[in-house]
This record gives sequence, structure tokens and C-alpha cells, in this order.
Amino acid sequence: MTSLKEVFGLNEVKFSDSELEDLFLLQHDKSHTGSNGGKISGLEKALKALSQVSTKDLFRGLTKKPQNLSVGKHLTLDNYSSFSEHESVAKQFATQYKSNTMLKLSNGKGFNYAGWLIGEMEKLRKSDPQSFEDGDGDFTIQSTKEEAEWILPQRSIFKVQ
Repeated sequence: MTSLKEVFGLNEVKFSDSELEDLFLLQHDKSHTGSNGGKISGLEKALKALSQVSTKDLFRGLTKKPQNLSVGKHLTLDNYSSFSEHESVAKQFATQYKSNTMLKLSNGKGFNYAGWLIGEMEKLRKSDPQSFEDGDGDFTIQSTKEEAEWILPQRSIFKVQ
């Protein structure tokens, strides 16, 4: 059996199998994403080594409306924060949780998770087409493009303007 590291270890940053598993789990389940301050090894490594400034605005739908938020104030998000390049994705999230509150971030710096995952899936398509097909690779790429997710570090601070 081929390990995740063997299949996906071709990227410029070398991740262990455990770190790759951390990152691939983010596609489906965010319950392990460091709530209450816990850190995720693979995500921490990706944030340190692969973070970049987005050339597009990023959007996040909040689960609850922050109290006393006004221009000039700061908002801190304690856990890892997912943002999307697509406003509609954030709006859907904010509506689902009934906060109807979204953040818009210009020149945000974070880990372009969608870009990374699509790149890794394209590598898999070339190196192991059967595994790509068995893992529904085309669907993964398409759904990843639709979400266009970026992840920002824990305790990110935003100034309201």
C-alpha cells in the first residue's frame, strides 16, 4: 500500500503522513481544527511555510454576531479561520447560522488551502490515475474550486474599517 507521503510528498514542503492526514481531513471535517486553542501540526506547518497574501478579497460568514463591533475596533478570531474567495460561500455560512454577519478581508495573508489541495490532487492524477479516480478526484477538485478556501492562523486580529 502506498503511503500518503509517497503519493503527495512531491510538494516543496515535506509533510509527514500524519501532517498530510491533518490537511486532507480539512476537506470534510473541521472538528479537529484546534478549538479551544489546540494546534494541528500539519496546518501549523502549512501556515508557516505556505502562507501568502491573497490578491482577491476573502470572505467569512460568522456563526454569531460579535458584540460592540464598530469602526476602529479590533476583532480576534481565536481558532483557525476559514475564508473563501467567493462571497456567496460566506453568505451561505452566515445565513445557515443565522448571524447574517460576514467579514471581508482585503490583502489577507493565509494558507491557500484550495490552491494547495487542487495542486496535490493534480499530482495524484498524474502519478496514480487509479487512486485519483477511486478517490473521486474530479469531484474533489470541482468542490474545492467552488469553496476556494483559505485558512488563517489562530488568534488572527482584524481591524474594522
